[in-house]
Amino acid sequence: MPSHTAQVSEGFNYSDMAKGVYKRTTNRGWFKKGQIPWNIGKKNPLAKENPQVFRKGHTPWNKNKKGEYHIFPNGREFSEEWIKNMKKNHKGMTGKKHSEETILKMRIKRSKQIFPTKNTKIERIMQDELKDKKIDFEKHAILLNKYRVDLFIKPNLVIECDGDYWHNLSGAQKRDRKRDFKLKEAGYNVLRFWEHEIKKSSKLCIDKVLKTLLKINK
Repeated sequence: MPSHTAQVSEGFNYSDMAKGVYKRTTNRGWFKKGQIPWNIGKKNPLAKENPQVFRKGHTPWNKNKKGEYHIFPNGREFSEEWIKNMKKNHKGMTGKKHSEETILKMRIKRSKQIFPTKNTKIERIMQDELKDKKIDFEKHAILLNKYRVDLFIKPNLVIECDGDYWHNLSGAQKRDRKRDFKLKEAGYNVLRFWEHEIKKSSKLCIDKVLKTLLKINK
């Protein structure tokens, strides 16, 4: 049987895979220690066709040409009109702001995406407790076309299950306070439970939920 080196240098043949000529999964095949690489001594065919590009010590064509990438090694250039249109149409949102209507559309579209795709462990614990109490709830409900809450109980009770690490970060706490303010301002009741509280005694957390529901339904 020909050696690996000979076979590969002549070109890769997929039919030889079944014969065991090519062993690609471990270092026992092509990558065996001491084995001579199949391409040793072979030059890149592109280097032969473009010696000015691949020559050792050759200065790259775009060196010190920041912003002039429309010039290519073969001398071809884009037209001035094309470059002008590119600069005009690719400024993005620099110096601009979305309209309120556009922002609302973006929020509604994002609200249809589910993040996270799976319930967290503490969310599942609270869900199980609510099911045991025969309380109907909605997971990851969207309120005010903006806020996705962990659990929502009609008519207006929001339950948030906060991880001890992420929700303890200063930025997260600031966002949570702002979010709670907006929800309460709109007439929602918000209950937040820390991860350690849920894990220590989920029943105490549910008792607090039940008491809040009694007040709401009075």
